[in-house]
Amino acid sequence: MIKKFHQFINEEVSGTELVGNVAMGPGYGDVSLRNNTISKKHTTLMSSKNSKNPNSTNPLLDDIFSPDDYDGTLNDYISAGGRIENLTDDKSQNFDIMVDFLRTNNS
Repeated sequence: MIKKFHQFINEEVSGTELVGNVAMGPGYGDVSLRNNTISKKHTTLMSSKNSKNPNSTNPLLDDIFSPDDYDGTLNDYISAGGRIENLTDDKSQNFDIMVDFLRTNNS
C-alpha cells in the first residue's frame, strides 16, 4: 500500500532532524540554521607572509605555522642571539623576522 506523502514524512526518520540545537524528532519541520561560516578566528593556525615554515614537511602548507611552530622558532631565535625587542605584536610578522634572522645566522 502506498502511503500519502505527509504520512510518509511524519513517520520516517531521515537524519536531518539531528541538525540544530533544539529538541527535534521525526517530522519536526524545518529549522533555520545560523550562518556557520568558518573564519581565521576558528583556528590557531597562522600564515606567514614572506617566510616558509622550516618545520613543515608539506610544500603546499609550508607558509602555515602552529603555535608550537611559533614557540619553537622563538626559542631558536632567542638561543641564536635574537632580541625580543625586535619583535612586534603581530605573530605572522614576528615569524618572518625570526625565520629571516635564523636563516642569515645559520648560513
